[in-house]
Amino acid sequence: MSKKAEKYNTFGKRLLTVADARQMGDTGTLANAIYSNKRCREIVKIREHKEYTNPFEEVEAIRRNIQNHLTQDKYDEAWKVPSQYMYAYSVILDCSLDYLYGKSEIMSSDLEVADICQKTGLSEDAVNCLVENMPEGDGDSDEENVFSYTSWWSDLLCGDSYYAIPMSWFSYASRIIEMNDIDKQIRGSERAEKEVEISDICTSLLLNEDGNHKSLQIKKRNMEDSFLGAHHRMLSCIEHFLLDYAEEWAEKQHTDYEEKYYKEALKIRKALKAKEDKK
Repeated sequence: MSKKAEKYNTFGKRLLTVADARQMGDTGTLANAIYSNKRCREIVKIREHKEYTNPFEEVEAIRRNIQNHLTQDKYDEAWKVPSQYMYAYSVILDCSLDYLYGKSEIMSSDLEVADICQKTGLSEDAVNCLVENMPEGDGDSDEENVFSYTSWWSDLLCGDSYYAIPMSWFSYASRIIEMNDIDKQIRGSERAEKEVEISDICTSLLLNEDGNHKSLQIKKRNMEDSFLGAHHRMLSCIEHFLLDYAEEWAEKQHTDYEEKYYKEALKIRKALKAKEDKK
């Protein structure tokens, strides 16, 4: 949808968000999708007596209605939009009515996905990623020897790593923000000095620009140690958990291999021994 979001009403901005997420970010695409769906096309045709001479006219009528829902003040609240169109938007955009009506921030029409999002706080994309990457069951395979992204994350998040890794990341990211803020303060002061030149000596002394610049540079240098320390702690934390987890996972793999190799080697030796005894 080509117009900037500021030009849409409250409902329009909400519809725009989900339409963009579903790659239907313009009124023409959405209108064609509604028209192409037989059920949706039937229910949005409010004026039954109106007969269109060609499909283009009907699609254009749907497009105009969509545009009105997006921009007109009388459709600012979702409940003012005709229910026929709300149903069509929900079907075509695969979106929950709760989201369209502003009762939920979860777009998915899948009740299971919505329930997981509500209970865990995970985003829809995260939940869908977990579901899509679930390993398919195979009765002949040894589950412990099957690597999957989902089980990897599941095991890693069971312990202290659930808190330790993101907190170490947050500590490092916070140091970055502090460093960036000092740089912004320095650049802002320099820009102001270039735009407004102070020639009066007393005023210059009062501003103490040289002293302020030096103090900011000193503060920045002092913070670099804290910055590097936070970076080291973050990497050490991640390394610690990943190495420990790798060792734990590896120990669980091929637990029967020693016995398997023992039996194979023993079988060969017994056969050779029997052959030797016959001589």
